[in-house]
Amino acid sequence: MTLSKWMPWFVVPLIFFYIAGESPSWAWFPDFLSDKLQILVNNDALALPKGFITLPSGKNWDPTVGQVIILIGVLILAVELFKSAQDTRGSVVDHMLSILVFIFYFAFFLSKPWAKSDVFVLIGAMSFLDVVTGFTITIAIARRDMVISH
Repeated sequence: MTLSKWMPWFVVPLIFFYIAGESPSWAWFPDFLSDKLQILVNNDALALPKGFITLPSGKNWDPTVGQVIILIGVLILAVELFKSAQDTRGSVVDHMLSILVFIFYFAFFLSKPWAKSDVFVLIGAMSFLDVVTGFTITIAIARRDMVISH
């Protein structure tokens, strides 16, 4: 069983938020990384040149770090939903780890000041959706398998 089959991918943004929020001093990070982590905490605009993303309407889109993280969260949610639709032996481990990751999101939201951002709450909500839909899909698959076997 490979890491990608049972690893809850919502742990990746959680780790980045934790590092960004819990690091009072950025001195031990390389300069290029410390700037990005500060942007993550402050939700400033990305350092892209103006007009880097030009829409067909002719307007420019200058995404914030938070917007990019939310887009990444939506992609992670799609991957997690796809994983939960597969009937594998590792799905129980994946569900348990997904619950653990959501518990960390919830605990950080309740206890850490840096976790009060809208982006963190939305990614945490996506993690919750991963848990709920994962169990729902697994139960539906098990029910279908029971009907087929009778």
